[in-house]
Amino acid sequence: MAFGSESRLLTGDQIKCRTDVALVTNLVLNLCNAILCILLGRLLDYGIWGVAAATVVSNYIALAFGCYQIWRNLRLLPWVSESEDPFAKLDLSLVCSPEKLAKLASLNINILIRSVCIMVIVTDFTSLSAKLGSAALAGNNLLMQLQMLISFGADGFANAGEAMVGQAIGFGNSHRVRQVFGALMCWGLLLGLTFTALYVSCGRWILLALTSHREIVDYAEAYLPWQWCAPLLSFTAYLMDGLFVGATQPNKMRDATFLALLAFLVASHAVPEFSNDVLWGAFMLHLLVRAAVLVYWYKGIELAADERHSYYQSLLPSDSIDPDLAFRNLLRPTDA
Repeated sequence: MAFGSESRLLTGDQIKCRTDVALVTNLVLNLCNAILCILLGRLLDYGIWGVAAATVVSNYIALAFGCYQIWRNLRLLPWVSESEDPFAKLDLSLVCSPEKLAKLASLNINILIRSVCIMVIVTDFTSLSAKLGSAALAGNNLLMQLQMLISFGADGFANAGEAMVGQAIGFGNSHRVRQVFGALMCWGLLLGLTFTALYVSCGRWILLALTSHREIVDYAEAYLPWQWCAPLLSFTAYLMDGLFVGATQPNKMRDATFLALLAFLVASHAVPEFSNDVLWGAFMLHLLVRAAVLVYWYKGIELAADERHSYYQSLLPSDSIDPDLAFRNLLRPTDA
């Protein structure tokens, strides 16, 4: 629920994206968790039970903070006066309608299926690495840490893209959708090239920072060039995921990941002479398929914004003198 309140602050349709508040909410969660873990787990010597209690309490603190921030930001809406409770006009029948709950459940189920597909890829990658020997298993696990760094670098941009494209579709603004897409692709290219340059120039030093076993580093370094290819493919796939979540089209993200899973399984299991290079090639192929399919389906996001705009236009009065003003009033809820 704490993450749900943070998500609401990131994706509110009528409120400006408050990524700063989402950051503070995360800081509150993690700082409280760290302080309480030290206090209960070490100083008061409650052990694992103290750490577990600290995690639960810190999540509830973050939930309370997030709910307060939602209430505070709802007061910024133009139709809510300073003395008015922003929840007074909340219609629970709309919030809890079966249609909306079913749509939310469908969205989360599709994201879950996508996550399961990725878990299958990672699990099969680890299993195949183990078949190549302990050195391959340890070396590939080390290289996977570099892949995790890429995902952490893309996470913030994907969340921002999710929020902005959701707002753009909510207002039926396909031009804004194109702007968000272009900005994300530019950032993806810049970050991809930055990570590639980092791995090319400092790859061995990063591996040495992750482990003290030089024999594992020597093995992993032989396959480090595969990680030079990973950033551009990874950033494109991860950022496009954010766009499709923001557009509430996770079914396409699910299908793209499923196709990527099939590509990985075929490439890694159908080759007669299996090797670690084949395994990494299959992993890069799955990233390429994910990125290419999502980019190919991107036009569907613009069409969704155009359809929303056409719907709003159909609701405007035909004798409206100022269509732009009428459109803004249309988005404002009534007092009823």
